[in-house]
Amino acid sequence: MRKKLSIILFTFLGIITAQTKSIEIIGNAPMLANTPIALTRYNDYITKTEITLISQTIGNDGKFSLTVSGVATGEYLLHIGSNSHSLLLEPGHLYNLEIPDPNGEDLYYPTETDTNLLLYQVSNLDYQINYFSIFNYEDITQGKIKPKLKKYLDSLEARYGYIKDPYFLQYKEYKLAELMTNTNYKSRKTFYQTYLKDRPILYTHPQYMDFFNEFYTGYMNQQIKGSSTSLQNAVANGTPIDTVLAVIKRSEFGDDVKLAELICIKGLFDLYYMPGYDKYKLENLVAELKNKTTLTEIKGIAEYFLQVIGRLKPGKQYPNFEGKDTEGNIHAITEYGGRHLFISFFAPDDPASIREITALKSIYEEFRKDVTFVTVCSNCTYSSLQSFINENKLKWTFLLIDPSVEIDYEVVSYPAAFFIDKEGKFVFSPSALPSAGLSDKMYLYMKDQKRKNR
Repeated sequence: MRKKLSIILFTFLGIITAQTKSIEIIGNAPMLANTPIALTRYNDYITKTEITLISQTIGNDGKFSLTVSGVATGEYLLHIGSNSHSLLLEPGHLYNLEIPDPNGEDLYYPTETDTNLLLYQVSNLDYQINYFSIFNYEDITQGKIKPKLKKYLDSLEARYGYIKDPYFLQYKEYKLAELMTNTNYKSRKTFYQTYLKDRPILYTHPQYMDFFNEFYTGYMNQQIKGSSTSLQNAVANGTPIDTVLAVIKRSEFGDDVKLAELICIKGLFDLYYMPGYDKYKLENLVAELKNKTTLTEIKGIAEYFLQVIGRLKPGKQYPNFEGKDTEGNIHAITEYGGRHLFISFFAPDDPASIREITALKSIYEEFRKDVTFVTVCSNCTYSSLQSFINENKLKWTFLLIDPSVEIDYEVVSYPAAFFIDKEGKFVFSPSALPSAGLSDKMYLYMKDQKRKNR
C-alpha cells in the first residue's frame, strides 16, 4: 500500500509540474527605452479586474523580457506606457515581439513559428470574420444575410476543420455563435439551448465569456421589470439572494441550474452601474451570494466585485493619478488637495458628456470658492480638448489621462463624476451630474459642512 501511494503521489506531482509552465516574452522596442511595461490578466470576465503578473521598465537599449507561469492557454494584457494590447499566450512557449513605433501602438511577431501558431490561427479567424461582416454590412443590416452566411459558415469549417486544438475549437464555436447572434441567424432560444444550456461553463475562456456577457446584458433588469414583486423587493431590500436565484432559475434563459449563479452575478454587476438601483443593497446581495455559493469561480468573482465596490465607497480615499494639461504639463491630482474636489470623466464625442460638462459652468461659478473642479478625458488629443474648452468658454482644469485611471475609478460609461472632501475621501461616489440635481446636493452638503465647522 505504501509503495502504491508513492507512485500515485509521484504521478500527481508530475501532472502538476507538467501543467505549470513558463510563458516568456522577449521583445525589442528601440523607440520606447525606459518606458514602463507590464503583463496582466483578468481575474474574471465579469468585473474584468486586472491582476498584474510582472512589471518593469524597458531597457536603455529597447530590450525587454517578461516571464510568468501559466497552466492554460488564455488572454493576457500587455501594457506599454498608455497603450494596452490583448495577447493570446500558451504556457511553455516563447513569444518574440517587435514594437517599432514610438507610441507602442503596433506589435509584430517577426516570424510564424510552431510556438505561436495558435495565436496566428485565432488572429486569422478573427480577420476572416471581420472581413465578412464589413464586406456584407448592407445585407446584414437589411436582414438578407442568411443564405450567404450559411455558405460562409460551411467554408470556415472546411478552412479550419483540420485544427484540433481545444482552445481554438472553443474559440471558433463561440466566435461563430457571436456572428450568428449579431445577424439574427437563429432564434435567441436556439442560441441558448445550443451554446449555453447544459454546456460546460468556460469561466476563463474570453470568447465564451464575451458571448455569455453579450447574451445576458440587461437580462436581470428585464426580469425585474417583468417579474413578480418578489424579485423587485429582493433587489430593493438587498436580500434574500435565494429569491433572486429562484426567479432566474424559473426564467426562460436561466433554467440551467449550473448557469444561474453566473447569470445572477452578471446581472448584479450590470444593475450596479444602472441608474435607479441602490448600490449598497446590491452589495448586500453580492456578499450573500459569496457566502452561499459552493462554486470557487463564483466566490472569486463576488470577492473581486466587493473589492471594486469597497474601493470607491464614500469615506474611502480616492485613487491618485496624473494627467497632462493642454500644454503637455504633468499634474498629479494631489496638487488640488486641501479643498473639496469634483472630478468628472467625459468623452468629446458623447452627447451626454457634452451636455453635462457644459452644464457644469453655472455650478462651477456657484461653488468655485470652495470646490476645485477637474474634468478628465482619456481619448482626447491636446488640440481637440483645447478646442472643446475654447468653444464652450470653460474656465476650470482639464487633463488628459491614461485609460487605466478610468479602470481605477470603475468608469464604464460617460459621463461620470465623483465629489471628494478636503481629506481626499469620497463624499458622493459616484456623484450626481448637473441634470440629476448636483447643484442642490452640493449646496446642502456644503451648508452642512459650514454648520459643523462653526
